[in-house]
Amino acid sequence: MSKKMWRKVNLVVFWLAILFIFTSCKKQEKDTMESELEVTGDKPGTVHLLNGFEEESDIYSIRMETTGQSDEAFTVASLSIEKNESQYIREGKGSLKYQYVRGDAPMMQLLIGESSYPELNLTDSNKISVSVYSECEQSIDATFSVVLEDSKILMKENFAIEAGKWNELDFRMSAIACKYNGNQIRGFALKLETNGEADFYIDNWSATMGAEYTEEDLKWADLIDDIIERIDALPDEIQ
Repeated sequence: MSKKMWRKVNLVVFWLAILFIFTSCKKQEKDTMESELEVTGDKPGTVHLLNGFEEESDIYSIRMETTGQSDEAFTVASLSIEKNESQYIREGKGSLKYQYVRGDAPMMQLLIGESSYPELNLTDSNKISVSVYSECEQSIDATFSVVLEDSKILMKENFAIEAGKWNELDFRMSAIACKYNGNQIRGFALKLETNGEADFYIDNWSATMGAEYTEEDLKWADLIDDIIERIDALPDEIQ
């Protein structure tokens, strides 16, 4: 990658970081407006089922990664397809069964390139949804993350997973972040925090299209585009 391109990427990341800090201190606009930004993708509201976990081969779209935060020497966990117990299947004829035994709770990352829509353009994504059933005795915390090709976390959110029921997680994608990074998203990671052995069931991992831009988003997009244009205008020999 050229030095000019690195400057563009670094500046975009910098301004996105400033944007998130700014918006966290200011009440976000409730009303969204129709975007004047050029986006590509499906009609707003289109839902793509990335993985419904119907067959054993569907497991191959999931990568399990640990962060090394546990004192345990090894992580013991497994994945399989549940087809027998209907209460553990949200829709269709199967779900992903995740059995955790011990060690560092892994991130289960759904890889876009191994999903049912490997070429999906996420620059115009609205939200990512997944259904989770917990067999824990009490509620637990879960972290949902958007992971880039270089393994960096673009954005994340914490959810509470209630025991003995299906939990519907809807992760709202930042329109401004996806505009500049949507084509660099490798996948979506789900980490379920538990202190002991537990079984979980995961189903209907999907993406809903149709980015929604707030007025604040449009202002920041204009600023970032202006910076990129100025960088593009620089001579290539400038270090």
